[in-house]
Amino acid sequence: MADVLHADAVVVGAGTSGCYFAWRLGQAGYRAIVLEKLELDQVGQSIDVFHMDEVRFDEFGLEHPSGDELLGHHATGWAWSPDLEVQNEVAYAFYVMHKPAFHRRMHGLVRESGGQILERVEVLGPIVEDGSVTGVRAVREGHPLEIRGRLVVDASGIKGVV
Repeated sequence: MADVLHADAVVVGAGTSGCYFAWRLGQAGYRAIVLEKLELDQVGQSIDVFHMDEVRFDEFGLEHPSGDELLGHHATGWAWSPDLEVQNEVAYAFYVMHKPAFHRRMHGLVRESGGQILERVEVLGPIVEDGSVTGVRAVREGHPLEIRGRLVVDASGIKGVV
């Protein structure tokens, strides 16, 4: 028998997008459950270093990076195409950051806003009732789960598990 959890929103994926969305929902008074297939300390490890425009932090209401999250701050820089054939000057400030540390901060924001994050959860598929998605079926450490909400968001990345 599956355990059944309920929230206002079910968010699949505890990366940047999923956590940002769950955090904003929490700030608006909604309760989100975020599901992540990895252990939380592994989220962001495959990328590790990334760049983000300085203006985006103010735009999205995030504190600017510091501590072990911040690797560098640059007033300008260069961007190259994937084949390294084209380069363009980036004429705005940006941060170079450690993605796992940034994700740890995002996980904390979800929790501070009343959300819950469940790690090591494999989402098997959506629950569809009367033509609407009302949750997801999942498994955690061999145990079946149903996580239900008025809204289901797939922030799982390229693979799109829902």
